[in-house]
Amino acid sequence: MAPPEPATLRAYVIDTTETKAAQSQQGRYLSMLDRSLNEIYVFDEESLRFVYVNGAALSNLGYSLAELQQMTPLDIKPAFTRPSFEELLLPLRDGTREVLVFETVHRRKDGTTYPVEVHLQRFQGEGQSSFLAFVNDITDRKRVQAQLLQSQKMEAIGELAGGVAHDFNNMLTGILGNVAIVKESMSPNDPLRENVDAIRTAAEEAANLTRGLLTFSRGAMIQPVALDTNASVERTLAVLTQSLPASVAIVNKLQPGIWNVFMDQSQMTQILLNLGVNARDSMVGRGTLTVGTRNTVVDAAYVQAHPFARTGEFVVLSVADTGPGIAPEVLQHIFEPFFTTKSVGNGTGLGLSIVYGAAHQAGGWVTVQSDPGEGALFEVYLPRLVEQLLPAVVATRAVARPCVGTVLVVEDEPVVSAVVQALLSRAGYDVLVAADGASALHALEAHGSDANLILLDMTMPGMTTEEILTEMRRLYPVLPVLLTSGYTSSDAVKHMLDNGIVQGFLAKPYETEVLFATVAHLMHTTEGGGR
Repeated sequence: MAPPEPATLRAYVIDTTETKAAQSQQGRYLSMLDRSLNEIYVFDEESLRFVYVNGAALSNLGYSLAELQQMTPLDIKPAFTRPSFEELLLPLRDGTREVLVFETVHRRKDGTTYPVEVHLQRFQGEGQSSFLAFVNDITDRKRVQAQLLQSQKMEAIGELAGGVAHDFNNMLTGILGNVAIVKESMSPNDPLRENVDAIRTAAEEAANLTRGLLTFSRGAMIQPVALDTNASVERTLAVLTQSLPASVAIVNKLQPGIWNVFMDQSQMTQILLNLGVNARDSMVGRGTLTVGTRNTVVDAAYVQAHPFARTGEFVVLSVADTGPGIAPEVLQHIFEPFFTTKSVGNGTGLGLSIVYGAAHQAGGWVTVQSDPGEGALFEVYLPRLVEQLLPAVVATRAVARPCVGTVLVVEDEPVVSAVVQALLSRAGYDVLVAADGASALHALEAHGSDANLILLDMTMPGMTTEEILTEMRRLYPVLPVLLTSGYTSSDAVKHMLDNGIVQGFLAKPYETEVLFATVAHLMHTTEGGGR
């Protein structure tokens, strides 16, 4: 018998270096995706079921991995139905688009939603097609956009409010002036005198409303001075206390060492009184009003979250109440003029818009925090005054001298021109009238040597205020000019006053006595200047 053949052992050696390297690389990629702060999803093209979600998706949505693996994008995107989502995917499927970028909302497990931006693309591999979605939570971006939009809207409303105030102030100047003329001609026992006084009172109340609009639009004339913030707040609190019932407690939380601010005392008064009265009304006359001050440094991070703000050192005036709070749908409108939740006849809707305008006019801003049932907290940011400026000297009203002289009235509103001419003429002045800048210059060329003062409205047709004043100064360099306006830039008027371009300013509507006193004062202090 032949000996058996020797057994043969065959060994196969497989080099798994590349496979392990690929698996290791894939593991690193998955680890990177899991650590990403963005939500990342992969879902099957046919079933739409999730085949991969990363840690950020699990954390933001509140679902477990096992739960999400049984779900589809439709379960977390309430804005879509299956047909609408399929239509969205169509450009990726037919190859007309490589990436889709769109905004929608995601719904968490607890039912709350948040805005997201989705970057979606299709990929194929190993006979399977899937979609890959990179998702950014854009809650912060949406908040900033909303704040910017609100700021822009308030600026636009401010311009509109200022224009309305300008027109109303012209009308009110005519009404109050004619009331003064009528009353002057009436006997003390005239039975209609009471009716005339009622007209005057109504016109003055309307003038207060327009002053509120001008404060909101930053068109009110102000005289800022260096203010000791705490002392200014305490002065206003003394007035506010008289406006509050005994059932409203005021808690004073003014911190020591508060920086000074540079603003008109009337601005501080408007801010605190309107916030206090608004809080009183929200608490229905019973609760606690807390007023505080603190110093703060606004940094870039705050500005990024509040784009209407700016960096620097600020004093924060805070007013908190224990009222019912403000509903979210109301919160976005509270600073708009004439917006009110009160019943008809119980509010003008100007209180908080005045606060908004006064804060902005002082170079600051206002924030509000409120939740239904939790009261409201208003914080007014006012820029710190670093320089130690001396308080402005308050000008005393001059005693009217005999009304002798010639006044050139430059006014394009017929009702205002007529009543001012009548008032000055009845007081004893000679009056020249011009309806625009060109007519005023012609009047000066013809009769300028007789003029003692120019009463000039700031808004003239045909020529700007600067152009009119330049030509007037060319003809008569030292003839006093009394500027008047129903709506103007406080900075523009202050510049002209500080540089001697004009010698006085009257905001419409003005009292007859103030008009006479101001005209007489300017004529006396610049006597002979026009000749």
